[in-house]
Amino acid sequence: MKENFDPTAWSAAVAQAVRLLSGREHSQFELRQKLTKKAYAPELIEAVLEDLHSRDYQSDNRFTAAFVRSRVTRSQGPLKILAQLSQRGIRLSDLNEYLPADHDWEELAKESLSRGAPIRAVDAHKFREKAYRRLASRGFSHSQAMAAIKDLSFE
Repeated sequence: MKENFDPTAWSAAVAQAVRLLSGREHSQFELRQKLTKKAYAPELIEAVLEDLHSRDYQSDNRFTAAFVRSRVTRSQGPLKILAQLSQRGIRLSDLNEYLPADHDWEELAKESLSRGAPIRAVDAHKFREKAYRRLASRGFSHSQAMAAIKDLSFE
């Protein structure tokens, strides 16, 4: 594989990719974009990505698991996480394979509300609207947001 390319270009592309991966996990899509910006030939990029994957230096599954964990820690909901993964070249229909078996999105939505700045409103209706918008902007579904705010009390 690497025999088909200039050894200097091959070494430089591999070194660049490994340097990127040493900082954090990257999806193949992200690495491809970053190596393309460095003006490497598309054939070289694909060969390097294949080589890194075969040596288990790069894994989309490992990237996805780390990404999902970090976003859940930041109290982001499943819709936002799926959208962000899609932007990074990962298409998933279900996040549950990357989460603990006992994960509860509604509980995370409740925690998300308690972590943020206090919601200020003049009446209970506005209070619930603001809470709902906050959860929706963090990527929680309608049912998850409604379950989280049903027990909220306006003070």
